[in-house]
Amino acid sequence: MYEGFTTPEPGDLFLCYDSTLLGRAIDRVEEIGMLRRGQKPPKGRPVYSHVAVYIGNGECIEALGPGLVKTLAVDHHGKADIWTQHVERRGRDRIVKKAQKMLRQGYTYSWWDLFVQFAWLIFGLRIPWHQKRSLVCSVFGYDVWMADGIKIAPRRNCAPEDIPLYGTLFFRGRW
Repeated sequence: MYEGFTTPEPGDLFLCYDSTLLGRAIDRVEEIGMLRRGQKPPKGRPVYSHVAVYIGNGECIEALGPGLVKTLAVDHHGKADIWTQHVERRGRDRIVKKAQKMLRQGYTYSWWDLFVQFAWLIFGLRIPWHQKRSLVCSVFGYDVWMADGIKIAPRRNCAPEDIPLYGTLFFRGRW
C-alpha cells in the first residue's frame, strides 16, 4: 500500500508507539517493568504503548477512552508495526469476528485495569481484577487472538510490550 511498508492482513495486530503524553508515560512504565523483571528494553525499535486489531478494508478496532471503537488503519500509519502469526483464513476470520462481536457488545475502556497494570509493572503487585465487558487495548488483542486458541502474552492482563516479548507472534513489517 505504502512504499517501504507492509500491507496488513485481517487479524494482524498493530503494535503502536505514541508520542502523546499518555503514550510516553506508558512507554516509561513498561521500560521500568522490563528492568524490574530483568529484561532490557528493545534496541532498534520503540517500546509499544498501544494495540489495535486490523479487521480488513482499511479499518481497525481498538480500545480507546470511550471503549472499543472502529477506526481507520491509516491513522496508525508510520506509528505502528505489524505483528502476526501464520494463521489459516478460518483462524483470521475467527479473530476478526471476535473483535467485531466485542465491538457490538459495547466493551468499555477500563482505567482501573490500566492502574492494575501500572502497579504490576512498577511495583510487581498482582491485584486480582476482572470486570465484565471492560478492558484495555492489549487485553483486547489477547482476547481476539484467543478466539483462535492462540495465547499471545504470558497472561490476559498483559501490557502492549508483553506481546512481542512473549514470542508467539512475529514482526511482519512496518505500517
